[in-house]
Amino acid sequence: MLIIHALANSWAELPDLKEQSYRWSWFSQAFHNTLDSSIAHSKFRFRANNEALAGAFFAWAKTVEAYEDYERLDPLDFCHFKAALLLQKLVAANPPVTDVLVDKEAPSLVKMQPVSQIAVSVMPFVITLLQAWRLHSGSSPLVITPELMQGALWASFMENMIEDSYSAIGFMDKIFGLEPDWQSPTRIESRPAFKKAMARHVNFQDVAGHSRD
Repeated sequence: MLIIHALANSWAELPDLKEQSYRWSWFSQAFHNTLDSSIAHSKFRFRANNEALAGAFFAWAKTVEAYEDYERLDPLDFCHFKAALLLQKLVAANPPVTDVLVDKEAPSLVKMQPVSQIAVSVMPFVITLLQAWRLHSGSSPLVITPELMQGALWASFMENMIEDSYSAIGFMDKIFGLEPDWQSPTRIESRPAFKKAMARHVNFQDVAGHSRD
């Protein structure tokens, strides 16, 4: 389940969702709540690695803050950009979960493969948060079909993301029907949607000099 709808709907109702999203206290609790919901009906019991989670959060928040002037050009694409960037930061954190309890009766801790960790913990959080941002802004909700998580595209997505976390940004866009930028995924100026938006706003002062964090 990639979207925890109860959480997405609850977050979307927050009048200050955007500001809360950039606060570590709220973000951390939201991640833990999503993780708890995601594993509620699973035999696996992840624990969040709070140090790794904090590192990913602050790196993400710093980059988003540097690009905040672009939000007014295309607010919806900005939501997708910051969600994809968040996915990249969390994947780069290897991901920020640890320890898996496989059997409650005979407790034993094992290390799950990164793909499984991402699918159970990171992806549901990022996409649930993206759904909340969309709903909060009045945009149409994301619709994810079971076919999305099957086939060559999904397998390629997961495999490449493990090898290169930056590929997560392009694949995230592709999955949701946006045109990806594979060459400079962390540069918002290179996103096709923002290039079009900047062309429409000839008086917009470009913010240059950004690079990967």
